[in-house]
Amino acid sequence: MTIHLSLSSFELTWMWQKSITFRDAHFHLICQHPIVYTLGHAAYFTYPVKNANRHRIDRGGEIAYHDGGHLLFYALTSCKQLDQHLQQLYLVASRPLRAFRLSFSIHQGIWLNQFKWMSIGIKVIRFRRCFHGFCLPIEGYIPMQFNPCHITSTYLVNLEAFLVHVSFSQCRYYLSISAEQNFSRHF
Repeated sequence: MTIHLSLSSFELTWMWQKSITFRDAHFHLICQHPIVYTLGHAAYFTYPVKNANRHRIDRGGEIAYHDGGHLLFYALTSCKQLDQHLQQLYLVASRPLRAFRLSFSIHQGIWLNQFKWMSIGIKVIRFRRCFHGFCLPIEGYIPMQFNPCHITSTYLVNLEAFLVHVSFSQCRYYLSISAEQNFSRHF
């Protein structure tokens, strides 16, 4: 089941996800957040951002930046083989890129040319359940001092840097269809 929210606070979305974590449910949530930084297990926050809305979360990964120009995908699914599960996540996340016929590569995230476009924060919980999220930067601002996974030779990029006219609704549609097709088949 895919649930669509528009702009939703990170706090509300996070509480909602945590409330259903141990239920026997498979869900996908697609939404947007106002400006927020999330800090995974490996994160430390050193960026000089005053009055930043930031939250430490119990997922893998480091630091992520989200705003209203980013599509966020959160899911709780079964996860029998983590490698296969990650490949399915990359397949789902890359669907908008394939639809727009953009070249990309997958190596600890999705890359457009030499720029990182997407990373995954994942946590495996009891009974081989995966609780994960990823962010697809479609449009808008990305802090220049923000280095994905502490890789200083590159920076994050949004989709509008590669496409003149990006349709947010099309990206949401492609992501939703891909999630329904791939997760209902394999998990």
